[in-house]
Amino acid sequence: MYPLKIISIPIVSIFYVLFATFMLFFMLRKHLCINCYYYNKWCHCGWGKLSSTMFKKNTGVQKLGGKLAGLTWGILMTLPIIVMIIIIIIDEVSLIEKLFFLVPFVALVVVNGILHKIDCEKCKMRFICPGSAAKKPS
Repeated sequence: MYPLKIISIPIVSIFYVLFATFMLFFMLRKHLCINCYYYNKWCHCGWGKLSSTMFKKNTGVQKLGGKLAGLTWGILMTLPIIVMIIIIIIDEVSLIEKLFFLVPFVALVVVNGILHKIDCEKCKMRFICPGSAAKKPS
């Protein structure tokens, strides 16, 4: 998203990084991880330990965390793809150079989804976590 600049500042990229940092490290930890079995323990990604250093247990709203997680991951995964496609259309750089960033990012999105599902299948909270990708029992 770097080519989208305002007065030579990659503003879209800056907002993306700030949004990702704020949502992943603070908002989602506050509303998801402090209600989790893994609070103050090592989960598959370490969020339980991180959240215990910043927030007291059971002080967030898990339902809100589930909604924020969906919104956050939707934005983090789709916004760069949409912006890269726009850049392919409007920028004068060669298509090969543009695809050099788009294709690996799309691959990363797919790999992230697969790893998320694998991690969720091992989690003790998989059946009640609003962000779980593991199948719920019928």
